[in-house]
Amino acid sequence: MLMAATIPHIETITFTDWFLAIIDTPDIPIDEIEIRVAEGFKRKLTERQFQQLTELIHLISFIKHKKISNPTLALRIYVDENTSSLSRTALVEAVRMLPPEDNKTYELAAYLAQKNKLERYTNITKVPPLQIYQGDGVFEQYDEWILLFELFGLTQATPSDFIPAIAHLLITKNLGIPDLRALSKFMSTTHKLGILSQSFMNNMTPHLCNGQIIEKYESLLLKLQINDLLTEEILEVIYPLLNQPDALDAFFSLYHEEPSHDSALSFLREILPSFCAMSLPSKESYDDQVPTNTPLHLAVIESDKGNLERTLAFANRNLLIKCSYENTALLLACKLADKESARLILAKMQELGCDVNQRDHHGMTALHWANFYHFDELIRELEIAGADPQLKAANGKTCEYFYQHQFTLKDLKLNGKEIIDGEFKLSDCALTDIAFHMDKIALNLKLTTPSEIAELYARDEIAQIRSSNRFYLFFKLFRPKLINWLEKQNDLEPQVTYRFSGQSSSA
Repeated sequence: MLMAATIPHIETITFTDWFLAIIDTPDIPIDEIEIRVAEGFKRKLTERQFQQLTELIHLISFIKHKKISNPTLALRIYVDENTSSLSRTALVEAVRMLPPEDNKTYELAAYLAQKNKLERYTNITKVPPLQIYQGDGVFEQYDEWILLFELFGLTQATPSDFIPAIAHLLITKNLGIPDLRALSKFMSTTHKLGILSQSFMNNMTPHLCNGQIIEKYESLLLKLQINDLLTEEILEVIYPLLNQPDALDAFFSLYHEEPSHDSALSFLREILPSFCAMSLPSKESYDDQVPTNTPLHLAVIESDKGNLERTLAFANRNLLIKCSYENTALLLACKLADKESARLILAKMQELGCDVNQRDHHGMTALHWANFYHFDELIRELEIAGADPQLKAANGKTCEYFYQHQFTLKDLKLNGKEIIDGEFKLSDCALTDIAFHMDKIALNLKLTTPSEIAELYARDEIAQIRSSNRFYLFFKLFRPKLINWLEKQNDLEPQVTYRFSGQSSSA
């Protein structure tokens, strides 16, 4: 039998080896460990050994009184040479504050201390000096009141088998207190949903980066549960796509009926990866990422006809009328002067019986923009689809005005210091959104080329940093060209005669 080291042996072996020999004694109870370690004070110790022995006695005492089931776990980590002094102190403090028999929090704290991360979580949970009322007008002040309640709440929500996974997450990610709260709620929700498994945790934990992301995943899982889609088979389809929480949320918001039929799994396997892939902007894109953009919006913005046609192939009504910054894909295509994309989207909307009169923030409809650009064929097709020419934009004008008015630079004058949403308007307020999309409009009207756009952008370092500068760069350059183009449209013989009753006929 391996016997614990006796007192004289302390002088001939290292302090750590002496202590490990004690706790390695088979079946040694915590009381016996406490007695044997306390005997170490009878020998001559260095100042560092004395300090360590004192903290160890405290740690052993706390473990004993908390009735922890695996007492040697924390003791081994404390004396490990790779454990920093800050982590050792934090470990003693954490065990001191544990609720009785809280083995899960004890285990989590030990794992964090082992990787020298525990002090971070004790430090971020410190509060200013706290006064606690003792009665009879007496207050007791605590200058170092350490609150580990967030870790307590997290472990209470987590089954024992998953404490190592949570520890790994806290070690690899620098989570703050709001993040810990979101994680606690996430673990509680997934436990109640009955989906916790090692496979689930292995797939999820790499993506649980912060509270906002964690809340998105929780919302997604609840959405799946409400629609009876929370199955292991469907989760297996979702796991490879977890790096796109916004796209996943958008998909299951738009397609909450289709996956409910018998062929749900095959539908998801076929459509979901494509939906997520086409929700990613191209690597060459300099545009701001907008989470509310669907694959249809993105295809219009990037003039990607291939992705547009692929998305339209599985588009439903919800996708077609989905707004991003108050723009449906049809409205956005018309606004960006992309009549080819607009006609493709319109055909699908007609097929599914969708309303085509959605308005943007300035009251403009797809028909208003088609009139502004003099897209006669598109005007006719929009009206056949039910577009109302009598609707008024924010400037109080109907479609007739946008077709007949001779626009000048004065109409596109910038009223505001910078092109920032909500901070400016154009003189004709209904046309304000042109300022955000002038590069795309110029490309679609063939007023410029992709190479010229790329060169202009590459030369302007500030435009590469600030969106408002990028907007202004293209707006300033292409505004005169747009006005000249509009003048030419007014001079051309119209292909249709616009009837202000709301109908069009051949000239």
